[in-house]
Amino acid sequence: MFRCRALDVNAVRREKSTIDQLLIRASRLAGEGAEAAWRALSAFLLPPTCCLCGARGLGHGFDLCRVCHDLLPPAAAGDEDPAGFDLVLAPYRYAYPVRHFVQGLKFRGERHYARVLGELLARARRELDLPLPGVLVPVPLHPLRYRVRGFNQSQELARFAARALGLRVDPGCLERVIATREQSALPPRARRRNVRGAFRLVRLPQSMRVALVDDVITTGSTASEAARVLRRAGVERIELWAAARAPAPGAARAAPRPDGVPGTV
Repeated sequence: MFRCRALDVNAVRREKSTIDQLLIRASRLAGEGAEAAWRALSAFLLPPTCCLCGARGLGHGFDLCRVCHDLLPPAAAGDEDPAGFDLVLAPYRYAYPVRHFVQGLKFRGERHYARVLGELLARARRELDLPLPGVLVPVPLHPLRYRVRGFNQSQELARFAARALGLRVDPGCLERVIATREQSALPPRARRRNVRGAFRLVRLPQSMRVALVDDVITTGSTASEAARVLRRAGVERIELWAAARAPAPGAARAAPRPDGVPGTV
């Protein structure tokens, strides 16, 4: 079985923009004050732009305007959290425009949506006013799926959320060893069977307080299986972060609203 080497998402990468590289060099030369000044300058020269309507963004690199931000559908109260986690953070329903962001990232490779979703996750976690985890662990893809997609959408989300919160990402402590069927086509009980034994611990994570990061929670079976492996290795606290919750298979689906905005299908 071949393996895809995990990229060090905490290091300087060639994919970073020229401005990002200048910011990093400036911070190394003159400390955090210089980095803050560079970021302020870059925001002035290249102001954030809403990825939905093209209006000016809310600032600080956040590519949503106030109007489009207010369209974000909050998660429904009373949703049952998947088992095995000390905290579950899934601030939105899998409906427009969050669904548009997730599908654009996952299926069309539009990675600018990862920055929006990662920033939203960071803001939602910061609002809880609780101690942060030591490291973010993206739910890994199997190498076969990674080769087809070319990236792990959960890792992209984790990278931007970590940057906003001043945390690190540890994508190499877990690996997916079974190429499971797509979960979205399976009923809840079959989902649990589908991912049983799908993950293996490569090494201990860089902290014993971790947050698993995924794009969407439906039944939570995939993340719960990954958490089970981490618990067995002695990880003390495990949070689950996801951009959205989707209705479980067979749940009632909302009809489109009269204004033409899609429901939760």
